[in-house]
Amino acid sequence: ELGITVSIIEGEIDVGATSGSIRTENSKGDITARSSSGSIRILGVEAAEQPNDIRVHASSGDIVLKNIGGDIEVETSSGDIDTENSKGTITARASSGDIKILELRGGVRTIRTSSGDIWVELEEIDKAISEMSFQSTSGDISLFVPSDIGADVDIRTTSGRISTDLAITVEGTMGRNELQGTIGGSGIFIKLKATSGDVSLR
Repeated sequence: ELGITVSIIEGEIDVGATSGSIRTENSKGDITARSSSGSIRILGVEAAEQPNDIRVHASSGDIVLKNIGGDIEVETSSGDIDTENSKGTITARASSGDIKILELRGGVRTIRTSSGDIWVELEEIDKAISEMSFQSTSGDISLFVPSDIGADVDIRTTSGRISTDLAITVEGTMGRNELQGTIGGSGIFIKLKATSGDVSLR
């Protein structure tokens, strides 16, 4: 498979491929990557005093981001999104594919997939973030949060179940398909919505 590899760059990267993979390694600076047909892998972006912006778009292909210091905006029309060990905020959208976010220290703006599962493990949450939204039209949502979190939660599923092992003070509706309340006192607002799928908050 033909592809583009960019290694050890200090400065801004803007790279695109019509057909083939894109891979960047060990960079310092903002990254914009686009691929019409092929995977995108971004490995190692050093955090700066002003966080780097990482923007990734794939029309058809998987996206993998690891060891990122900066804010991430990522979108794929057909493919999975995987991130690991990131520090910053994430916005991720997939039309058809799973979204998995591991070892995130920062927070989420919006995570949305039309057809696929969402799995997010938050190790730390930036106090500057006031709201996080997770939405799957057809798929399950699993969110893991720090034990010391303070949050207001609104969880809904049209066809599925809600499960949690956290101590939630109910404020509003509680049922099989809807749960509203607070965790550890009011704080960040977390919205989880699945149309056809289960929602789990741990």
